[in-house]
Amino acid sequence: MEELKTYTIDGTIFEQRELVFGQWQQLNRELKGMELPEQLTQRALIAAVADKLDRLVAIVLVEAGKSPRDKDLDDLAPQLAFSMKAEQIAAVVNDFFICNQVASIVDLVIGIIANLTKKAAPTP
Repeated sequence: MEELKTYTIDGTIFEQRELVFGQWQQLNRELKGMELPEQLTQRALIAAVADKLDRLVAIVLVEAGKSPRDKDLDDLAPQLAFSMKAEQIAAVVNDFFICNQVASIVDLVIGIIANLTKKAAPTP
């Protein structure tokens, strides 16, 4: 069953659930070229992405009743930055790992790439 987390931020209800492909693409664009720590604790992750945290939170949160594609990140990110309390940010980061089994997704992608590599390799 899909996890659903809700947050009330500045009077608006936002939801976080398992990301759809488009949200993963947005995260990838934001994180491209960043060095993340090997030990990905909540504190280490927040410190590593602090400069982009408003945009990252805007990507993973969706206003209740709306689609992830119906967001203007350039508008939502500063709105969240000046509305969210520190404990809400910590909850969103923690809940991200509950809603999205990141290790499983990475393992799945690695497996797919390995299979494609085997199929593409010439047979002796």
